Amino acid sequence: MRRKISITTGEQESILAQQWVECFIRRMVVEQLDIPHRLKAKLLYQSIRAQQEEN
Repeated sequence: MRRKISITTGEQESILAQQWVECFIRRMVVEQLDIPHRLKAKLLYQSIRAQQEEN
């Protein structure tokens, strides 16, 4: 079953809050993929590492 959600945020001055929202959205997208659990974990790990390298 799919749910339709609406995510709204106020003005975000906090870098930490912005990173948390980005990570949350990324995780939601990856969880919707029809792939094995290990591959989901690898995708999330790679995205976290890429984000850390940006900062």
